[in-house]
Amino acid sequence: MELNRTMALAAILGSGLLAACAAQQDMSESADAQQANAAEVPDSETLQEIRLNAEQVALTRPPQESDVVCERIAPTGSHIPQRRCLTRAALREETEQAQEWLRSDGSRGAITEVR
Repeated sequence: MELNRTMALAAILGSGLLAACAAQQDMSESADAQQANAAEVPDSETLQEIRLNAEQVALTRPPQESDVVCERIAPTGSHIPQRRCLTRAALREETEQAQEWLRSDGSRGAITEVR
């Protein structure tokens, strides 16, 4: 009986030692990967070029109808603003309907909510 306990204890300690060695190896591989990534950091000229390219892309791309536009509105009777997000197409359609409703004194068009 005493021999079985000793063997079980040795097996547990051995597996713990094996796990600790494996963890140490993973940590050293991780440190090597971090050093390799640090060596790939672009210089300031490359970063400036990336920024300029991003700005050009942002400025040359026209707004799409499927772009989502968010606004903060305070509903009637409340001072707590809420975030409301719609596509540009839905926002344009809602605006046109509300303007038509106002022009026709409420006989045409629709208003979906009072702001």
